[in-house]
Formats: sequence, C-alpha cells, structure tokens
Amino acid sequence: MKSIVSCERSMKSQLILGVAGLLLLLTLTAGAHAWRSGAPSRALAHATATEAMAAATPQTQIISPPPYQSPLQVELITVGPTGFWPKQIVRPSGPFILLIENRSGMNLITLQMDYVSTINAPPIMAFQTQLPKTQLDWSAYMVGTPGQYTLTEGAHPAWSCKINQ
Repeated sequence: MKSIVSCERSMKSQLILGVAGLLLLLTLTAGAHAWRSGAPSRALAHATATEAMAAATPQTQIISPPPYQSPLQVELITVGPTGFWPKQIVRPSGPFILLIENRSGMNLITLQMDYVSTINAPPIMAFQTQLPKTQLDWSAYMVGTPGQYTLTEGAHPAWSCKINQ
C-alpha cells in the first residue's frame, strides 16, 4: 500500500512539473512574440552595443555607449535573401542602437553605411563591416548629426535601407 501512495505522489509531482513547464514555455513564447512584433515599431528598449566600429567620421560617431542614463531607441533592420526590411526609417535625431539581423543566408555580407548631410552634398562613408553567415546579429551604438543615412550590401547595390534622422 505504501508503494502505491508513493507512486501516486510521484505521478502528481510529474504532472505538476509538466504543467508548470508548459506554462513557462507559453509565457516565454508570448514574451518573445510580443518583443519581436514590437521591434519594427521602434519601441524603446534597454540595449547595449556589442561592438564599436573604428571607422568614424566627424559627422557620424560610432562609440561605446555611455553609462546607463535612459532607455535608447533601437532601430532594427533585417537583411533577408531579397534585401533589407524595412526599406526606410524616419527617426528623431539623437543616439540610438542600430541592430542588424543577418538572415540573408549568404556566406558573407558586406554592410556599408553612408551619410549625406544635405541634398547636394556627396556621401560620406560612416562605416563598413562584414558579417559571416554564422553571425546572425550585429549592433552598434550610433550618435550622428541629422541627415540621411543609407545602408547597402556590397554584392547587391540595389538593396538599401534609408534612415532619415
């Protein structure tokens, strides 16, 4: 009789753990979905840069982020097999985190960001970086002057994403 009670308790424990695990999985899935669907709307997010770029111009500085002061806006750009998404971003001037998702499937992509301060001014290269197929995410803390930034991919000059700041 003692072993039957022990077996029933063990089954109840397993059932409780299974239900708790299922609830945890559902919560994480809903949270990930909410985070992912909120990213294109440019929601404010707490983020830190994973890399600071060495090539910077006087108009555009890519530097390590300052100590935490307030939430930074994150601009998410996805590189897919057919180009960039979104094609254009309009944002207020000021610092932001540029987050690029590499979902292109290409062995290597070369990203270049050019800056134009006025309509008739020549473009200035803000940065250039290469991402291998295995590097799915890349980010940088960006501080720039108002103007238009154009992100392109080296092997596909027609692919572009414009950031108007």
